[in-house]
Amino acid sequence: MENITVHIINIDYIKKHEATILSCVSKERIEKARAFKFEEDQLRSLGAGYLIYKYLNNPEIKYKESKKPYIEGGPYFNISHSGKYVVIVTHPTREIGIDIEEIDEKHISTIKYVLLEEEQVDDINTLFMLWSAKESLLKCNSKGIGDIRKCVGSPLNGKKIYEGKEYYSQTMIYDSYSLSVSIEGDLPFKIEIEEIA
Repeated sequence: MENITVHIINIDYIKKHEATILSCVSKERIEKARAFKFEEDQLRSLGAGYLIYKYLNNPEIKYKESKKPYIEGGPYFNISHSGKYVVIVTHPTREIGIDIEEIDEKHISTIKYVLLEEEQVDDINTLFMLWSAKESLLKCNSKGIGDIRKCVGSPLNGKKIYEGKEYYSQTMIYDSYSLSVSIEGDLPFKIEIEEIA
């Protein structure tokens, strides 16, 4: 079974090492980060730039119509952020999507609105895991969040068919966050977490 490493950076680490991180990320990323009004958003943007530097060596990033970033010729990668975390996942040969969501009761009504009738459950962790599973699948498929109601969340761990293509997803709880990875194809994989500390 293939191991997929999810690299995680905490915004406290980003803040503590901001000078070093600024020296590593592109000028475009610094400008993008500074355009955000709130410090947490700026730090998450810098964290994304740092993860791109650290794990992809600052490649030329292009964007699909869906705004999904990609590198011509690979590797495939995806980034997500929520609350105090920014995450990146890469794959050498297949499309990949990732989503992390802070589990917070104030978002339950929004999540219930986008879930299919058969996905409506009372357990808050399962609700957020379904949301993350849907979003990681959409990001893997290069679809926008507007298609989330059409997308399948279940099974949280296993094979899925979406728009005639096969995917494999893994979803878990990590430190009060829901984390999901989806990869094109039907080959199972295992998530390994590596937090930058």
